[in-house]
Amino acid sequence: MLAARIVANAPVAVRESLRVLEGTASADEELGRALTEDAKAVVFASEDAREGRDAFLGKRAPVWKGK
Repeated sequence: MLAARIVANAPVAVRESLRVLEGTASADEELGRALTEDAKAVVFASEDAREGRDAFLGKRAPVWKGK
């Protein structure tokens, strides 16, 4: 059930979230913040971010492209 909830999200967001989690497992707080900021920049610049916004505003399910 958890896996189904995760894969229903935008692939770019899931990928970046995993990258941050893996990168901060044994890192200090400063590195964690840097990785998080980098991930946010990638996600917010993605086509999937725009699709999510457009789907929300259009009251429809998003169609993720992984880009």
